[in-house]
Amino acid sequence: MRENPFLKRSNPHRLYRSTEHRVLFGVCAGLADYYGWSIPVTRVIAILLLFTPLVGAEILGYIILAVILPKRPVEVYRSPEEEQFWRAATEAPTYTVGQLRHRLRELEERLRGMERYVTSPRYDLDRELRKASGR
Repeated sequence: MRENPFLKRSNPHRLYRSTEHRVLFGVCAGLADYYGWSIPVTRVIAILLLFTPLVGAEILGYIILAVILPKRPVEVYRSPEEEQFWRAATEAPTYTVGQLRHRLRELEERLRGMERYVTSPRYDLDRELRKASGR
């Protein structure tokens, strides 16, 4: 049975529970990793929120996230460049798409230049000169 490509998540940058830096269930460490925050600062903020009227909502939210968030796999990204790309795509998708569009335009221009050269009389002349010189 073939896997449906629309059901598979292609973006590995998602919210996980951290198994590596966890204290209880890894929710604070997972949130810090996802948003690029400091793990200790995230934990201090969570502890400070326990002394506010939001204590009930925080505890309920933490328990829900501990239950529904998957554990972070060992190898989420294949390389640091892939991690950087997916973080950028998640945080600023328009900018990332613009960067990709720019790179594709540059590649297209290079390809057009190569096509112009290969289809020009100069290419035939250069090829004949290489043959004559023995290269």
